[in-house]
Amino acid sequence: MDQRFECIVVGNDMSSLVSAALLCASGKKTLLLSEGPLSGELERNGYVFNLDPFPWPGLAPGGLGETLLRQRGVSLPEIPREAERTLHQFILPEQRLDLFGDLRKTCFEFAREFPVQPDEIEAFFSLASEMAGRLEQYLSDPDFLRGGGGGRLWRDLIRYPGRRRDVMRLNGILADLGKRHPGLERIFRAQYLLFSGAPLRRDFPYSSGHAFTAPFRSGAFPPGAKQRIVGGLREICSAGDNACLAGCTVIRFRMKRRIEVDFSLEGDSWTVEGDRAVFSTKWEKLRPILVKGEDLTRLERKWKKVGHGGYPVTLHMGLKNRGIPELMGSSVLLLYEEKHRLMTDSLIYVEAGPGGGEAGGPEGGRALSATVFLDDSPWRLGDGELEEVFRVVFRGVECFLPFLRENLEFIDPAWSMDVSRKYQEVVNHKYAIRPPVLAPLPVFSRTPPDRIVLTGGLQYPELGFDGEILSGISSAAAITGG
Repeated sequence: MDQRFECIVVGNDMSSLVSAALLCASGKKTLLLSEGPLSGELERNGYVFNLDPFPWPGLAPGGLGETLLRQRGVSLPEIPREAERTLHQFILPEQRLDLFGDLRKTCFEFAREFPVQPDEIEAFFSLASEMAGRLEQYLSDPDFLRGGGGGRLWRDLIRYPGRRRDVMRLNGILADLGKRHPGLERIFRAQYLLFSGAPLRRDFPYSSGHAFTAPFRSGAFPPGAKQRIVGGLREICSAGDNACLAGCTVIRFRMKRRIEVDFSLEGDSWTVEGDRAVFSTKWEKLRPILVKGEDLTRLERKWKKVGHGGYPVTLHMGLKNRGIPELMGSSVLLLYEEKHRLMTDSLIYVEAGPGGGEAGGPEGGRALSATVFLDDSPWRLGDGELEEVFRVVFRGVECFLPFLRENLEFIDPAWSMDVSRKYQEVVNHKYAIRPPVLAPLPVFSRTPPDRIVLTGGLQYPELGFDGEILSGISSAAAITGG
């Protein structure tokens, strides 16, 4: 392997993969080092589970991330659109609400389940869509994506006279709907939690327009779509003189005339050099490696303002096909009352894998992932504590699937604990920034020395998974200048 590169990218998450792919597409000789697998999936007992079980709205055809990547010469593998079906389901003790790609159909679904008029829901989503569109205009600005903070568009957004009015109107609509039916408030809060990377403050912020319209952009990804996206990006990172290495261990990092990185892979040790480096903020070794021996007090001060609002942990199960309702959506949000003391919310997110022998499950079986957010990292929690959480998760899923036990073919809590601990650098966390930002704004927009660029969902916490994609794009743009 060549040991001299123009750029070295270190990280396991989607933002690192996007950043490396864009650098390669721009002609920069790039090395991507990942300490975990870059396949995006894990197999156990014949069942295939997504490492990141959450929705990927920005990478759906026509999504913000997919559009920005295509504009920069990176085309994702074609994802065939499925026939119209339920995108997301919200399950409460007494209600079930389905979200469809068709807004009008969704509005009538709200009216069917709750004492509201379709026009009320349509007015709410129309306002949220206007706010999201204004944000997307700002987020697409080249100055913003080069790390310039958005320039004129950012100032225009802050000074936009209708910004405060729109936020007050949005919160007024939600307060009125929630007062008339508490179940609706739980649904909207759960939707914000799922599609935003920041915990909810007292009121919904301006960026919540993005979270409320994200389900309609996420689409219903067909079986194996996530793996095809990851595989397509990996191919770009491995083409020509570029290299993409998974499962390695990064040992040391040094700032000399060039950037030097020591790592090991399959028993062999290597030292590689690069002109510039991109590090993911999720990389566990980033802070001690970057701060040690360097004058980065400003970065250290910023880091102290960042807290985690939720660490994802997942219980993996394999079921017989007959244990899954025929009308179950590809993703389900369970909103029951039981909540373990370690959980940030009672929300349980369930992702159903493909069935009928398709990729993701054996013949007659189907993979099922049930994910919750915890207040503390699973690394700092004992097996007994996580077992208690998994028991709450299992009971919640059983309320939704009453025949769960008799159709259960695979469950291994110890393995699920290991996966949840091992791949915290892959999945999307929830972040709390002090003080909170008014709208999506890079947390680490300028990082000394200028040869180092940071990426990761932490950069744009209010945008959830879309923040991952934008961070990868902006970190590459900070190096290429375009």
